[in-house]
This record gives sequence, C-alpha cells and structure tokens, in this order.
Amino acid sequence: MRTLTCLAALLPALAAADTSPLLLAGAQIDATGTTAVQTQPMPKGWFSTRNVLDRTKTSLVTRLAAGATTCSADQGVVATLSSVTAGNFTEVLNPQDRTVRYVWDTVTDLSPFQNRWHHYTGCDGVQVVLGCPEAIPVTFTIEAFAKSGTCQTYVNDLGQTVCAADQAVAMLPAVQEADQVATGCVEEGGDPSCGIGPCESACTQSCDAAFPVGRGADKGNVALLKACKEACPCTCKYERPARCPQPQNCE
Repeated sequence: MRTLTCLAALLPALAAADTSPLLLAGAQIDATGTTAVQTQPMPKGWFSTRNVLDRTKTSLVTRLAAGATTCSADQGVVATLSSVTAGNFTEVLNPQDRTVRYVWDTVTDLSPFQNRWHHYTGCDGVQVVLGCPEAIPVTFTIEAFAKSGTCQTYVNDLGQTVCAADQAVAMLPAVQEADQVATGCVEEGGDPSCGIGPCESACTQSCDAAFPVGRGADKGNVALLKACKEACPCTCKYERPARCPQPQNCE
C-alpha cells in the first residue's frame, strides 16, 4: 500500500541537507535496547526498476558500533543491516500521486550489548554499585551501494564526486537489574566463627609445623607457637571481611 507524503513538507529538510542524497533523519534507542533508524527521502532511481520498487538495485548498508564508556570496553561493530533484506520502504508522492522518492526505516535489537548494573549491600550495610551504569554511545554509519558493489555517488558543494553516506550517534541505555543483598551474614551475638573453622584448623596446624615444641626443639618455640595460634582467629576473619566481624585486639 502506498503511503502519501507531501513533498512540499519535505523540501525544507532537503534544502538543509545540502546536496547529499543519503541522510539519516534520526536514530533512536529506547530503554529496552530497541533501535530505530530512518533516512530522509532518497532518489527514486536508486530503488526503482520500471517504476516498481526494486530492493536489490541499491543496498543501504548500516553498521552499528558500540563505543566505550569509563566502565565498559569498546565493542566495535555489533550489527550490520542491509536494506535488501531488512527494513521497510515508504514511497514519497508528489501532488499527482506519483512516486518521486523513497524513505527507508528499520528496527533492530541491541539489548545483548547493553551495560548492566545493580546495587549490592554487604554484611556491613554499605551499598555499592556493581556492573556498569553508563549508557553506551552507538554510532550509526549508513552507505549506499549499487548492485555492482560500487558506491552510489553524488557531487558535493565543492564539486567533488563522493560516495553517499551519513552518520549519527544515539545512546544505548544501561539496564538496572534487581538489587542484591549479602546472605549468611553473622548477626550481633551470633556465631563468632562466621564459618572460619576450617581456616583456623589449617592455621593452627601451620603453627605446629612452624614452631615445634618438645624434646630437641628450640625452647623459644613455646612462646612463638602460642602467639601464632592466638593470631589465627584474626588472620582468618580478615580473609572474610564481608562476613566476619573484626575481633577485638586484632591490629
């Protein structure tokens, strides 16, 4: 079904676009990662054979590249679309109801590339942000290629023959996931070992091996062994600070 578009209403936009026949009218990304891109009206001849739409005559190749943020890496090109198989063409009609130009638009899903983050509350009650809460800049680059593989060209304001292309940037929002809270925390007055029994056992065994006592052993080992074993609770609790309250007299 043909869509009637008033050409007069499009003339200001075309005038502002200089002489380029390929310009993006917009690129938008919503909170779910759904991405929409649309061109301004383009030459009928690029997409028409005997006055009938021919998608294969010119391929609009659109590449979407996800850039870096301060907390996520550059992902490079994450999607490549071709108008031969993707998107929709809308006819632009003149007052005589004749097709004079075409507009192309398409939608794609970038949700797999969104940054994700959540709040995490530890046993100490402190809430921190885990993941990356920043929106990603996505660069849309569109080029037009004839069926032969050569680019569609035009003569710019400097008199140069150049390939038709355009570029736009939109932000891919980060996704906030469910908050998380540490589990297995030791409540005040609860088990002071906070699950470090195996650690303390291994620690005391190490002390026994390091400072043997008895016949033939250095007499000074008695005091060293005692100090070593007394330090084991502190050593083990420091290894699990998120779950273990720090004991008194631990430096």
